[in-house]
Amino acid sequence: MGRLTAADLDEIEAALRSRRLAVVDAVRARLAVAGAAPSARLAARLAEGSSRLADDLPPEEAMMVRNGLEQLRAIDDALRRIEFGVGGLCTQCGAQIAIARLRMLPQAATCAACDALAR
Repeated sequence: MGRLTAADLDEIEAALRSRRLAVVDAVRARLAVAGAAPSARLAARLAEGSSRLADDLPPEEAMMVRNGLEQLRAIDDALRRIEFGVGGLCTQCGAQIAIARLRMLPQAATCAACDALAR
């Protein structure tokens, strides 16, 4: 399997950016439901993916916010890998991650084989 083309990486990057916006919106909505008042500090914590966002929330809401923050970290990591020229390469074995896998899960850090070994 060859390296991803520039068009493939552009497609994956666009999907990551779109997914990132959706996750940020979902976390903001969760915070609003939980009664967390919007503020510049809250926006900054959300932008940096701070797990402290969930500290004062009810347990169920905190779990949902933390899940969203984990998704943001994975997305941001994938965007950085693209930026550094290693986008689409498995972080475990260095093999190319299949384009079909990246289309389904653009933030995937590992190939299917390494993912199966980790389970």
